[in-house]
Amino acid sequence: MIESIVLSGVGGQGLITLGKIFGKAFMKNGYYVKVAETHGLSQRGGSVVVYVKYSNKRNFSPIIPPGFGDIYVSLELIESVRNLYLLRKNATIVANDLILPPPAANNIPTREELIKELKDFGNIHLVDASKIASEIGNIAVTNTVILGYLVGKNIIKISKENMLESIKENLKQKFWDINIMAFTKGLELSSEK
Repeated sequence: MIESIVLSGVGGQGLITLGKIFGKAFMKNGYYVKVAETHGLSQRGGSVVVYVKYSNKRNFSPIIPPGFGDIYVSLELIESVRNLYLLRKNATIVANDLILPPPAANNIPTREELIKELKDFGNIHLVDASKIASEIGNIAVTNTVILGYLVGKNIIKISKENMLESIKENLKQKFWDINIMAFTKGLELSSEK
């Protein structure tokens, strides 16, 4: 058994940290884990894709070939559509309801067009994670809101306790409280939808 998760968004959204949190959490559940990332100018809002694979087998590639992603977590709608080719048909898609247009882009698809593409491709969960993170007081915890949603919906088969431990192990202590609050808000949102 090998499960593949694709994470996407733009630089500055905490995708690499999110990959590390996933990795530690899966290791706590006894899996072998590989995390790899590809990114453009991530410091300047460039495209970022992180691959997370976990398995009960020791040897496997860290890269997810096109058409093999099982779960897709995207923190930005344009990037979510850009990377659909990595997913198998009917994959589970969890997308943050946010558009961050590339700086030099002229023709940006509408929100409705982007969501239609996602719905046509797989089982989509559209999450207002950035809005919740803003309400908490820090847009940087959008990724942790998504984590809570994933755990609450049982899309990611990791216990709440293991995920919280992994959050603490991957973040500085001064960021624990706001990230635990964001995670909890994501859990609450998962029970509402």
